[in-house]
Amino acid sequence: MKKFGLIALAGVCALNVRAENLSDKVVEQNCFDAIYGGLGIGGSFRNMDADAQHSDVPLFIWRDSKNFNRFMGSIVLGCGKAFEGKYYLGLEALVDLSNSKKKDYFLNSIKCESKGFNPQLGIRLGYVFNNDNLFYFKAGMGYSKIKAILVETNENSNIIKYSPFIGLGLEKAFYNNFSARLEAEYHFGKNKSYQWYNLNTGEWARIKAKKINKGFVVRALINYNIKY
Repeated sequence: MKKFGLIALAGVCALNVRAENLSDKVVEQNCFDAIYGGLGIGGSFRNMDADAQHSDVPLFIWRDSKNFNRFMGSIVLGCGKAFEGKYYLGLEALVDLSNSKKKDYFLNSIKCESKGFNPQLGIRLGYVFNNDNLFYFKAGMGYSKIKAILVETNENSNIIKYSPFIGLGLEKAFYNNFSARLEAEYHFGKNKSYQWYNLNTGEWARIKAKKINKGFVVRALINYNIKY
């Protein structure tokens, strides 16, 4: 009887250890319950529609669309949780960076420069499958700035806008705490106007920016995940 009790106790202990090991493996397989940071590269394919006027031809409205396409690097910080191991909810801050200033002209009188700094804040909603793949939808608000400059006097104004974006992506876990993701976003534009007026000469110029920096962004990122 004593031997039987010892054998039973040893069996329970062995099963407990095995269960703990299996639990650890399940946790190891799901790297999306984590705080993460990452770096990436991508392309921004955005433009600005605008109506421009100048006092030289006051009745003429110049309607045009200029593209501000550029190559960019990205930095991301965020956190997320896969509920029941499947249903993912995450929050992240991301910044797209470019060292170039894209310039274009309206009516040869108004120069517009697109800055290479575009931060955004968003949420990710997704589904985890095969333990190491995450398909997600994302949405949030992004920031962008275009400087409008009156060529004649070099007067300038910053056209700043916050506008919503939506996107889709796929993330794949690999090699311990790392994951790779590929995503695409669409950024909605926002309208804003600015006018210059010279009291000495009576000359004026006006630009009505429509859908500032609207368009698509695609990027690839590598994340390092610190699991909960």
